[in-house]
Amino acid sequence: MKSEEEGDRLTENELANLLFTIMAAGNETTTSLISSGTKLLLTHPDEYRKLVDDPGLIGNAVDEILRYEAPIQNSFMRIAAHDTELGGEEVVEGELVAALVGAANRDPAVFDDPDRFLVDRRNAEEHLSFGSGIHFCLGRRVGLQSGMVALASLIRRFPKLELAEETRWRKTIPTRRLDRLDIVTGA
Repeated sequence: MKSEEEGDRLTENELANLLFTIMAAGNETTTSLISSGTKLLLTHPDEYRKLVDDPGLIGNAVDEILRYEAPIQNSFMRIAAHDTELGGEEVVEGELVAALVGAANRDPAVFDDPDRFLVDRRNAEEHLSFGSGIHFCLGRRVGLQSGMVALASLIRRFPKLELAEETRWRKTIPTRRLDRLDIVTGA
């Protein structure tokens, strides 16, 4: 098993570590996508009804869930190499800087009415929940597909889901995920 780019090769150990990282990261974030997506849909019954009535919206709805409630809210912690300005703010050499994905996904310059959850948002796929550039998530397709299959199955099987009680968020960094999600199927 070899991987090569311009003569550079990954060792079998490096490949195994890469695959383990992808699987571990994908499991945590996909679980968060499905549980927080279910919570969002149940706390926005009009949006849930749109999906029940039009299952073709599921792909867009998953992107909107990722935009509205990104499983990874903050990442890309960096230390400023020199004095600079970022978004109109002075950043001093040695200062810690963090990109907040959750905030970027609510940017009003990109998303109209960004604090509103809409399964039919026209540009939901423009979220940054999978990163960008060299930090783009290799598991993007798997995560999207897993979220679509899980949520489409849930909605098809249980078109009358309800929250059983108030949910609680787990206090973890950098992953934002529910501690528990109790639902009533209404089957």
